[in-house]
Amino acid sequence: MVAAALAFGGAFWGSLVDDNDSVLRWVLFGVGLVGAITAALVPIVESRQLRSRIKGLETDVARVRRQGQQAEADAKLEGRSEFLVALEAGILPLLEKLGTLVRARRAPTKAVLASDLKGLAFSALKEVIDPSIPRLRANYFKLRFADPGDEMYLQEAGSTATAPRQRFDLTSGTAESDAILEMLAQNKFVFTDDCVENPPVGFDGTRERSYRTFISATASDGVEVDGMLTVDSPVAGSLTGADATLVQLVATIIAISEAIKDGKKDDAED
Repeated sequence: MVAAALAFGGAFWGSLVDDNDSVLRWVLFGVGLVGAITAALVPIVESRQLRSRIKGLETDVARVRRQGQQAEADAKLEGRSEFLVALEAGILPLLEKLGTLVRARRAPTKAVLASDLKGLAFSALKEVIDPSIPRLRANYFKLRFADPGDEMYLQEAGSTATAPRQRFDLTSGTAESDAILEMLAQNKFVFTDDCVENPPVGFDGTRERSYRTFISATASDGVEVDGMLTVDSPVAGSLTGADATLVQLVATIIAISEAIKDGKKDDAED
């Protein structure tokens, strides 16, 4: 704008100067010429500056993108490393114990090994999930049937502390029993980060509980359901969906060990 004013002012005042004062006229026209040239150059300079800024922004964006990609790659590697550490620390000992159980011949030996494996599984869960979580508890409930065969329930069969319940009746027709039956039938798990704020389907919110977050996973040996493995903590949000996947994996290992201990056979082979 200043350059344009100089160009206009120089030309205007130059035209008003007396013809005899040629020096002043040339000075004013020179000022106008400088203003005109400047006015012409300013957009070019500004355009170049804008392009330079845009290029700088593009460079910054590219750098941030590369940093983000590198961070993502690093996170994947870190996650993979954590998984391998968890596998070595928690799962491999269970599989080794399971191998010993498979080779055992005497029923009493199998019972002892299966019980040891269950205790090892509980410890592995606490260690792999997060040993710093206060009062993290693991529990196993075995599927049982009453003598007439028309009553089905889950009976507490091991815990790292006092189990939240001794028994879950599955034929009572309540929303809770129906939800558990559906989970067992589909061989899935149920997880909630906060059972007070986000109660799962069928959860009885009227009962007082000592925990705020929990995972319940079906324990199936691949042929039939043996029971249910649960993990809970009084600290809301201390468990995650990834933990639920681990819990179900451990539940499967326990179910296989229980099938070996109980001498279960596949009817399809008969």
